[in-house]
Amino acid sequence: MSRRTFSAAQVREILLKEADSDSESSESAKEAENLSVTDSEPSFHPSDESDNVSHMSSDGNVSDVDQEPSPVVEMSVSRGRGRGGRGRSDRGLRKDNGSASRTSLSFSGDATAELPSPASAPNMSVVRGRGRGRCAPSLRGRGQSRSTSRSIASSATTSDTWGSKDGTKWNLKPVKLPAGRQVAANVMHSPPGPTKFALRNTDGPLSAFYLFMRKPLLNEIMKWTNKEGQHIYVEKWTDVTEEEFLCFLGLLLLSGVYKSRNESVIQLWNSTDGRAIFGESMARNRFQQISRAIRFDDAHYRREHRSDDKLAPVRNVFEMWETTLSDAFVPSENVTVDEQLLTYRGRVPFKQYIPSKPGKYGIKLWMLCDSRTSYVLHLQVYSGRQPGQEREQNQGDRVVLQLTEGLAGSGRNVTVDNFFCSLGLAQKLLKKKTTLLGTMRKDRKELPIELVNSSGREVLSSLFAFRDDATLVSYCPKKGKVVVLLSSMHAQGEVDLTRPDKKPNIILEYNASKGGVDTADQMLRMYSTKRMTRRWPMTIFYNMLDISALNAFVIWMSLNPEWESKAKHRRRIFLMELGKLLVQAATTPSPPSVLEGGHGPSKLVPPQKRARCHCCARQKDRKSGMACVTCRRNVCKEHASIICDKCK
Repeated sequence: MSRRTFSAAQVREILLKEADSDSESSESAKEAENLSVTDSEPSFHPSDESDNVSHMSSDGNVSDVDQEPSPVVEMSVSRGRGRGGRGRSDRGLRKDNGSASRTSLSFSGDATAELPSPASAPNMSVVRGRGRGRCAPSLRGRGQSRSTSRSIASSATTSDTWGSKDGTKWNLKPVKLPAGRQVAANVMHSPPGPTKFALRNTDGPLSAFYLFMRKPLLNEIMKWTNKEGQHIYVEKWTDVTEEEFLCFLGLLLLSGVYKSRNESVIQLWNSTDGRAIFGESMARNRFQQISRAIRFDDAHYRREHRSDDKLAPVRNVFEMWETTLSDAFVPSENVTVDEQLLTYRGRVPFKQYIPSKPGKYGIKLWMLCDSRTSYVLHLQVYSGRQPGQEREQNQGDRVVLQLTEGLAGSGRNVTVDNFFCSLGLAQKLLKKKTTLLGTMRKDRKELPIELVNSSGREVLSSLFAFRDDATLVSYCPKKGKVVVLLSSMHAQGEVDLTRPDKKPNIILEYNASKGGVDTADQMLRMYSTKRMTRRWPMTIFYNMLDISALNAFVIWMSLNPEWESKAKHRRRIFLMELGKLLVQAATTPSPPSVLEGGHGPSKLVPPQKRARCHCCARQKDRKSGMACVTCRRNVCKEHASIICDKCK
């Protein structure tokens, strides 16, 4: 078999001619079969004695050159699918038209730059050989005949973008030059904290509680409670007054503070083992009557006129109360959206099962909370699909957009988990000048496979992908696991190298703002007023009462940060004082009216810190929690008298 040596330029010319021809004659095939050069000896070796090396030009002449010679490529052309050479199993080129010819290339030198690019030979694809011997370091060894054009293309051209399943393009370099947050979407126009409405109407724990349990709401509940009580007890029923109902709420709060919510009513009112404040404030039978008769809508009308609304027994009262939450507080720069599960195992048409929650079974609510203080801003009860309604698509987007509707244009950031987070939601929020930060599920179609794949990833490494409206980060906390987060608040891929875990700033920001709802749920469970009941509307009402007390505590602490600063459990002290103030409403006029006496007529400020009465002699050391509105000094009942509103 004759052997000939070709330069790289000649090989490129031969390959291009072979690719452009539609068919080969039998003579050309036979001639190609006779063209082979063994690869046991290199065709090109730099001479140690002389710098001049002979090369064959394209016209077949041999010329001497003084410059560095181009590498010579050895080519062997074979027909069919036979075995490769003994020494190596090399890659080859074949036509896409189904021809069985295969061209094997072996290089004695770096001839990668001399290969024709895929664009110059569109009808050619790269396949692996089936040689039996050892593979050269730069070539693949024994492999099946399958296409590897993607790897060849990636080595030929370097791509600066990643693609996803739905065609979303992600850049490997930041699109935006400024580092940090996007200015337009994170400019807060109002400072966080209590609103002016809360400042005007809050002078104690009781007034902070009245910000949410307002008089129209209480009147609505008492109206339907009295109607149901008359239906159940007939002549034995006495209508519930405002003072009596406030006392009922106070006893519920105290039962939660004392961790007595699971104790029976008989045990609580026991004169020996019970709490004295329960028996002194309200009769046991009266407490049981109110607990049985309490209603939040016209139960008789609802029984006669069946409605498709699953929340009909509590919707009106719940919506009246829910609108008051955002009136008293302005959230900080980060808010959190998550779910809350009210433990309930009774009969309810929209009961949910969430194994990760402590109660597992119950009523699910969507909750929006302030990330810093866990103040509850908005709530939605998930009632499932209505009869005849199709399955909801993009439920997470709908929930977040509805809960954050009042924050549009405020420059806040919304932190969510992987149930809600998506690129589409981030784009919708950006139009409202609100950013999104959250974890991503790995099956999201907008994610590139390079960020999801964990094989070969270095531990504590981070990969970033950028768009003009969002940034992705893939962090590898341990071998075989990656966590992917999306942020429309960050435009740069920054990593805190001073930390031993080398976490990106996106993850640090997420960890700092993700616990708003979880912390609120934990605080609500700590001193919950929820008692055992068979009626699911009562479960929602107990939760309303707990949230009102929690929000009142947040507002009170925002206005009085030094209040009980040395105490370890300030919220427990606050709830105990609030419960006692509500209980006192049953025995004292509510609201406290006008005082007059030795100090003159004046309005009485709601109870504050106890101090000595400034009208009494110093030897008496008589202390009082009431103060005069005029001079703001403490005064006892002996030096003041109560008059009604008509006699002011």
